[in-house]
Amino acid sequence: MRQENRIPIISDILYDNKNKYKLLMNWGIESEEILENWCDRYGEFIEFWESNPDLRLPQVLINLGIMPNFGGFYYHKEDEDSMIESGLIDARDILFWGINYTKDNKPLDETAWTLIADMNTDHISTIVSLINKRKMAVSPVYTKYFREELKLRRNGK
Repeated sequence: MRQENRIPIISDILYDNKNKYKLLMNWGIESEEILENWCDRYGEFIEFWESNPDLRLPQVLINLGIMPNFGGFYYHKEDEDSMIESGLIDARDILFWGINYTKDNKPLDETAWTLIADMNTDHISTIVSLINKRKMAVSPVYTKYFREELKLRRNGK
């Protein structure tokens, strides 16, 4: 299941038509017609996506007929990856981490999702330390961005 909280973040960025164009270009789609169609139907696009949050952004565009279903790697890319790769957002502002325990290692009733940018520095340091000691397995993507976040914070953001 995809993180629903990504949708308002992405929709705020893509409200700017230049950003829509930049994302399409990142996907290798150079079509003024698609861009104009997306701009004209942006409200419908957001409403549909919010009702179907597990769909990827290009799946929403295709399902609404805003963009034709032509082959492209972008169709299978996660939204966060597309946004980061196109330079529209930093990873720390779009990637969520699920917190399942308190600082005292007591289980939470439900997962608390938070952006990397909003995580406590001690929490990130602990995760990286556990990764380094091979006591915790985390995807290489998150490992990279956790290390970058610590570096950013050491250098004063």
